[in-house]
Amino acid sequence: MAGVGLLTPKLLDDSFGALFIGFAVSTLLFGILLAQVVSYYRLFRGDGLYVRLMVPLICLLETVDQVFIAHGSYHYLVTLWGNPAGLISERPLPTLVLGQTFGTLVGTLVKGVFAYRVWRFSGQNYIVTGCLVAVILAQFICGMYYSHQALAQPTFLAGFNRLANIATLSLSLGAASDFITAAALAYYLRKMRTGDNMSDSLVNSLFVYGLGTGFASGGLSVLTVLLYNLERGSLASLACFFVLSKVLAISFMTSLNTRKAGHAPPSPLPSNPLPVQMILPTSSSSQPHFHNKATNEAAMYEMRSNVVHTTGSSQIVDSKSNDCYF
Repeated sequence: MAGVGLLTPKLLDDSFGALFIGFAVSTLLFGILLAQVVSYYRLFRGDGLYVRLMVPLICLLETVDQVFIAHGSYHYLVTLWGNPAGLISERPLPTLVLGQTFGTLVGTLVKGVFAYRVWRFSGQNYIVTGCLVAVILAQFICGMYYSHQALAQPTFLAGFNRLANIATLSLSLGAASDFITAAALAYYLRKMRTGDNMSDSLVNSLFVYGLGTGFASGGLSVLTVLLYNLERGSLASLACFFVLSKVLAISFMTSLNTRKAGHAPPSPLPSNPLPVQMILPTSSSSQPHFHNKATNEAAMYEMRSNVVHTTGSSQIVDSKSNDCYF
């Protein structure tokens, strides 16, 4: 594999071409992530300490990850220009391997936050949440083991092939955690529907978001597994992994930014209600008349109770959504 003649145009496309596309797409998503971070700091300044620490931590890790990806891409695409055999003759570039390590770390943190959401929406179901956390931790251990072993391989592509089993296991566990999270959130959110249009609209939005993000990241993990095993001479799976950590980070920031800014409570009903004549019919003979003060006050109380019940049910759902981040 050390000969340049073995590097056919197709192999160059599948290796260097895939590496370039992965770097380009991950750079684009990194810019979207930064825009989400800026939006967060503009809209939400009263979040808890853990959230305010998590956001810069995710941003910092993704920044380091993108720097490592850029350095690895520059090394193979620019420094080794005219010597493409370096990909199959040199030892693995540490920054490219560490980029995968930081991507695994970001994925573990984001999935841990989503597991916390499952725990809250499920009414603190320890069995479901515990199984999900176990899968997330297993993926993290496999990812760290892969990075450690990759640095000890004689060449980059040799390690890419020798570590296929542990890489497949790690990516499969990642996909499983994404699908479990999406299914759990969908199940418990459906149980929160009350029949009220306002609260159900919020539940439906959370339902669609949970399924969308879960299946997007899970589907990307499945695609990475397939490319890793079906295209062993290609770096397309590595390009997908570059993108995967950015997708997870963006989904985390999007879940924060789609909440209600400020969490302002609804304005209370006026202490002096409108006259009953403006609300209740008094002229139509086909509808009842209210002639005494006690009846009018009872009707007004029932109307106010219905309004409070309607807004209250949506507040409960929104409160759970807003408080699912520590």
